[in-house]
Amino acid sequence: MSNLILDLQSKWQKCNRVRGLALTKEKFQFVFIHEHDLQEILDKGMQTYDDWGLAIERWIEKPPPGYFQFVSIWVRISNIPLNHYTKRAISDMGDLIGHVEEVVFDPDKPQRQDYLPQTHQVLSENDPLFRNLKEDQVGINPLSGRPCIASEVLEEMRNYLLASSAEDRQVCGQRVISSVKEA
Repeated sequence: MSNLILDLQSKWQKCNRVRGLALTKEKFQFVFIHEHDLQEILDKGMQTYDDWGLAIERWIEKPPPGYFQFVSIWVRISNIPLNHYTKRAISDMGDLIGHVEEVVFDPDKPQRQDYLPQTHQVLSENDPLFRNLKEDQVGINPLSGRPCIASEVLEEMRNYLLASSAEDRQVCGQRVISSVKEA
């Protein structure tokens, strides 16, 4: 456990910004100085250390039943025979691994990639952020399943753009673009 605590601080490149505590032989806790460092680690989702999977989640004072009993992972199943290329067959294969929440597959669409990324459009054409940010900057991170940018931050960016005058809107848009680029 002591090696894990020391090594993860280096792996995360957060030395002197996070303090690790061994709670038991199986549980540990990290205390971050900055919220953005914690959020960066949470956004990475499930991690590994010394060939062990690490479930990482924000601490809560009164955890609900089943807290930390399961982790969500994204599984890619390759080389499925053509006669088994159906939603039902893919779901059944996934059930062999664990509980299937969603099968991202449409048998009526052509398959151009060897896997199907899950996509959810966040920006519509009437969104103030539409021409300022790209969909992959504001959507869901496919590795963690969490938003790339917190919804509260996106809403503040929208308010900032909407509050600007027509003449200033382009300059404000460039500020939004550069702030996301810097982050």
